[in-house]
Amino acid sequence: MGMNQGWLYTSATSIAAAIREGKATATEVLEVHIEAIQRLNPTLNAVVADRFDLAREEARQADEAIYEYDTVRTSF
Repeated sequence: MGMNQGWLYTSATSIAAAIREGKATATEVLEVHIEAIQRLNPTLNAVVADRFDLAREEARQADEAIYEYDTVRTSF
């Protein structure tokens, strides 16, 4: 549990702002949530089928798009 568990208690709006501001990445936030799901699901049995691999790819793509946008924006 070395990741920032605070993301589990943060609103989606605040998470989005943190990602936009470069204080976190989509991948970082996603991994915290996946870790929590994997830790709690054996007891809760709430997730029957996961899509963690696809979510990781989507988060990577989002992070890449944000990086590219910031690179272009700061070039001017």
